Amino acid sequence: LSASLAAKFNGTSGKRAVVFCGGTGCLSSNSAEIRAKFKAMIEEKGLSDKVTVNQVGCFGFCSQGPFVKIYPEDTLYRLVKIEDVEEIIEKDIIGGEVVERLLYVDPATKEKVAKQGPKRPCAIVTVASGEGVCNLLSDMGAEVIAGGQTMNPSAEDFIRAFDKVNANRIFVLPNNSNIILTANQAAEIYKDSEVLVIPSRTIGEGYCVLGSVDFASGTAAEVLEAAEAVLSESVTGMVSKSVRDAEGVREGEYIGFTGKEKILSSSAVRNEAALELCDKLGASDYDVILLIKGADVASDEADKLYETLQAKCRRTEIVAVDGKQPVFDYIFVFE
Repeated sequence: LSASLAAKFNGTSGKRAVVFCGGTGCLSSNSAEIRAKFKAMIEEKGLSDKVTVNQVGCFGFCSQGPFVKIYPEDTLYRLVKIEDVEEIIEKDIIGGEVVERLLYVDPATKEKVAKQGPKRPCAIVTVASGEGVCNLLSDMGAEVIAGGQTMNPSAEDFIRAFDKVNANRIFVLPNNSNIILTANQAAEIYKDSEVLVIPSRTIGEGYCVLGSVDFASGTAAEVLEAAEAVLSESVTGMVSKSVRDAEGVREGEYIGFTGKEKILSSSAVRNEAALELCDKLGASDYDVILLIKGADVASDEADKLYETLQAKCRRTEIVAVDGKQPVFDYIFVFE
């Protein structure tokens, strides 16, 4: 900022400043017309010697624009419309009262936020379905978008998540081959941060990358290289019900397959398909197996699978999670 503009913003000029976001998103949402209305009303009310109107670069957080900031208080109003101009001038500029209804509401805390916080160095956005799976990935530090197999999120869903994490660099784990394209499209559209898509195809791959990669250190290229190495070694198995007849499989049978969608087991009994899948993937050779139970599996049935698998893989630590995910009855992550 120039010295004169900085003085307006920090209050040392003795004037208050109404500042508009000059980003493409806000300009396309009538920000210029709103700014013109502010200028006209400030002149009309004889406030030109006390208030300035300025436009700067993009504020980020584009899904919540158009934005207006009031300095030196640094109050941030979002989704401002032309009809809001008079209320902001009367209540805030003249009356010194914050217009509460135009403040951002934090979706996590449900609290109104008057100031835009500084950007974090980096953040991770991922996609998952099922309360337990979402909580698992969230506890590992990711911002989780609800979605997955048969429930693909839109580019707008990704952009809202990018705004929410408010970071200079954002890594994206789509966790489904059908979602990678949409994630890449959102990354190309979004201009307020550096967005990098790691092409994870399964929940297991996303989980392994989250648990193994240090996103905060190194260059973007180094992080991507480390993530690709994890993806190449990650093994995920899934069990679900077949929706049609296929090679040696009848509709309604349970099938076990990998992230590459190669069918390795089938049975009319769910746990039998799961155990055969684990045998085919050499479960006993791994140090840790994450066993994620789906929404349609009863707890006692999952407990029996856990006990049988632990007996077969005595040196392997098996961690059971109630993922509550739809579509997949079981997800196995082998580490």
